[in-house]
Amino acid sequence: SEAFGFTTCMLCTDGASRCTSLLHGGRSDLIASHIHLAEGPDADGTRSEGPPVINFCGSNAQGLIQDGMDYSAPCVQWTDGAAHNKDMEGVLVPNFNRGLTAAQRVEDIVKR
Repeated sequence: SEAFGFTTCMLCTDGASRCTSLLHGGRSDLIASHIHLAEGPDADGTRSEGPPVINFCGSNAQGLIQDGMDYSAPCVQWTDGAAHNKDMEGVLVPNFNRGLTAAQRVEDIVKR
């Protein structure tokens, strides 16, 4: 599949986080939406990879992405070539935020 799209987010230092995504051109099931920690010497926050630090929508089914935190809701799937996940609530993933408060994680995301 050659899916593309964008996401807008509101991340607050009080721990509240919400995102809305609009994707086009996909076919396979959407199994999860996260913000990942950009790691490595060339990490610039746009194309880097790393563990999920905030979960949004996703499937809690066995065998899929399990990072120790349940997803609050499943992702909306494709309808007429688009998937629009509105106002998804974010949840901090404890396994990958050890020693960090929500405020510290948001500040780290903004820095990167």
